[in-house]
Amino acid sequence: MFIVTMRAMKDRQEKILEQVPGNVSEVKVVCYDHGTQIGVMFAWWSDVKAFLLEQINGYQLGSRVTRSGLP
Repeated sequence: MFIVTMRAMKDRQEKILEQVPGNVSEVKVVCYDHGTQIGVMFAWWSDVKAFLLEQINGYQLGSRVTRSGLP
């Protein structure tokens, strides 16, 4: 789910970068399996922004993402 979300953001990066407020510090994606929450993926906005601007690649972003269980 996180990869799908990042791919969608990459496809629309100009709008995303234009509209995300400057005080945003993190990106959290809550993952579900048939309506049941199964986990949360977390990344710092600065890392996601660097990925969108092609300053880091997907492997680098992936190594900076944290997965947690249910909140």
